[in-house]
Amino acid sequence: MFSCIGFVHAQSSKALDEQIIEMSQQPKHLKTGQALFDTVCAACHKKDLSGAMGFNLKDGEWVHGSKPSQILNNIKTGFAEAGMPAFGSMYSTLQLKQIAAYVLSKREGWDNLTYKIYQLPASKTRDFSQIEGETPVKSGQAFNNLADLTMPESKEFAAVYEGDFYNFKEFDTLLFAPAPQMLVDVYIDGKKVEPASGWQRYWPLKRGKQHLKIKIMTPPLPFPKWTNTNLSLMVTNADKTIKYFPLTTRAHQALSGTNFEVKATDKTLVQRKVVVDLPVYSIAVGLPQKLNYGFNTKSCAIVGLWQGELLNIGPNIKGRGQDASVPLGDWLFSYPQQLKPESECEYIKYSRLGHTKFEFMLDKVRLSLTAVAQSNQEINFEYQVLANPEQVKTLSFKLPDSEKINFTISAGKIDNGSLTLDIKKNKQFNVSVQVVGD
Repeated sequence: MFSCIGFVHAQSSKALDEQIIEMSQQPKHLKTGQALFDTVCAACHKKDLSGAMGFNLKDGEWVHGSKPSQILNNIKTGFAEAGMPAFGSMYSTLQLKQIAAYVLSKREGWDNLTYKIYQLPASKTRDFSQIEGETPVKSGQAFNNLADLTMPESKEFAAVYEGDFYNFKEFDTLLFAPAPQMLVDVYIDGKKVEPASGWQRYWPLKRGKQHLKIKIMTPPLPFPKWTNTNLSLMVTNADKTIKYFPLTTRAHQALSGTNFEVKATDKTLVQRKVVVDLPVYSIAVGLPQKLNYGFNTKSCAIVGLWQGELLNIGPNIKGRGQDASVPLGDWLFSYPQQLKPESECEYIKYSRLGHTKFEFMLDKVRLSLTAVAQSNQEINFEYQVLANPEQVKTLSFKLPDSEKINFTISAGKIDNGSLTLDIKKNKQFNVSVQVVGD
């Protein structure tokens, strides 16, 4: 990704590598590194480092060297022929190290991945003890740090893939391995990890950097029905709803093309697609002010609010609706936290003209709801009573519990997380949500 043309420095490459690795674990350096990256690198490499005009900086494909000192040097010297400027004259050595540390902190997947492939004996049983002490028929360094299970030249084979592995530090993930007919053992930092039971197997991964070893073995011939020896191994979230990144070439192919971003740039956008962390029957609405919300037509509740861009609908498109779209931002609250009427709801319709408007019935009261963002820090949910033939006096709403937001109401009172309104006195009322902090 960045060139490995070395530059002479008082520090040895090894000492420099260790220093940048240590900086990649320190929040103060990561915060500065992220700010610099967003300013000077994100235009070509994307804010999430997934690549655009420039290379993907998260995966295992490092054309110009993956060592921290190499990453630093490439940021310093640049690639004039490829349109990447040399930043060595623009920023201090410390700032360049902070950018390199931030890039390193976002690594995903294997590094220095090696493989060994074994030919299996003609046997009606299969066990990994069958390859102990055996000489592999193929071995070496894996291309692009991905396991390629098309390499074996025989139908019955065993393969062992092993290397350092970079995972998310902030949340838990799982290793997903379909095809239960195949034998798979997973070792993290030398310790065998047991999978969850079920047709599709998942192994819990550690957070952050770890050493990952995976043993794979085919069943004996004739293979059971639906056996696919070319496994699609990938990392998912703990809820198994988001596929993050691949470990095998087949998974890489499956996940390629799953990035199709929908952004509300100059007008409100509405998406009727399944969304991660939102219940079914939710409609996603994106506002140009970079605040987005989900409205659920079953409960007439605001079931999620996030700050950033609207959605990546690519997984939903390529998965033919089986995979959910992914919000492109940070949740301020998400289901089961919600701004929810404490009455039975009857959804009527919505309109996309101007501000998106939803109409529904609560306790035989007809209401409308629109959302107006003042900035990316504040959004107003504006309710209006359209008809109240039964002269219902009060309505109540449950408020979401989140440390990331504060509420201001134009009418009614809040008690124990619930908003109660006198709708005979107040035909219109607003629930304003303000983002706490930056």
